[in-house]
Amino acid sequence: MKNVGKNSFSKRNVLIAAASLALVLAAVGFLRAKAGAVSTLPLTRGEMTSAIYGSAQLKTERTFDLKLGTVARIADIRKSVGETVKKGEVVLLFDNLAPFKAPIDGMITAINFRNGETAFAQAVVLSIVDAKDFYLEMSLDQKSIRYVRPGQLTRVSFDGYRDLKFEGKVRATFSNGGLFYTVIDIDGMDSSFLPGMSADVAIITQTKKDVLLAPLGAIKDGKLLIKQSGRPEEIAVAVGGDDGHFAEVSSEKIKEGDLAIIRSTLPKVGASK
Repeated sequence: MKNVGKNSFSKRNVLIAAASLALVLAAVGFLRAKAGAVSTLPLTRGEMTSAIYGSAQLKTERTFDLKLGTVARIADIRKSVGETVKKGEVVLLFDNLAPFKAPIDGMITAINFRNGETAFAQAVVLSIVDAKDFYLEMSLDQKSIRYVRPGQLTRVSFDGYRDLKFEGKVRATFSNGGLFYTVIDIDGMDSSFLPGMSADVAIITQTKKDVLLAPLGAIKDGKLLIKQSGRPEEIAVAVGGDDGHFAEVSSEKIKEGDLAIIRSTLPKVGASK
C-alpha cells in the first residue's frame, strides 16, 4: 500500500516553502528598487527670504534690587513673591527706617528675608521687575553678527507658546567679553510671559523676489546637480541666500523647470546591486 498521505504532506510543504521564498524575493526586489530611486525637484522662481536663526532670552528694561545702607530689622513684609506692585505702594516696614515704597510698577521676584529678621548693609532684601517692558537678548557667532542691522524685522516664538507668533525689530548689536549679542524689541507680551523665558528667533536679513530657487540637497561646493539628457550633471552656480531648505542660484546654464537631483538619493559607488 502506498503512503499517499505522507507524499501529499511533503508536496504541500514544498509548495508552501516555494511560495514563501517567492514572497521574500519580491520584497527584497521592491526594497532595492525603492532604495535606488533618485529624487528630483524642479527649479522654480519665487521669493527668497534669508534669515539668521538662534535662541534668545526674554528680559525686562527695568529691574530694582533693594539694598540697605545700614543694618535694619524687618517689621512687616506686605507683599509676596509673584505679586504685582504699583509705584509708590508700601511694600516693607522697618523698625528703624522709613517704610519702603515701590519705585516702579512691577512684580516682586525675590524676597530674601522674613519678618523679624535683620538685614545687613548691601544685602539684597527684595527684587522688583517691570513685567511689561520686555526685550529679547540673542547671542550670535562672529560670522552671523556682521549681517545684523538695526531695524531688521524678526519672527519670534516661545517654548510652550508655539501657537503664538510674535514680530520684533532689531534695536542694536554689541559685544561683551568676546561674545556677540543683539537686542530685539518685541511687543504683545502679557502677564503670562516672564523674564528668563527662552524664544526661537529668525532675523530677516534679506528678501529677494523672482529669483531662481534650488533645493539645498542638490548643491555642494558651489555646484548644482541637475538631470540633463537623462543623466546627472554638475553645473557651477552662484549661490545666494537660503532659508534652510532652498537657496537662490544663478547660472546661464540652468533655467526654471530643470530637474535638480537630491544628492543623498543617488546610489553609492560600489553598493551591491
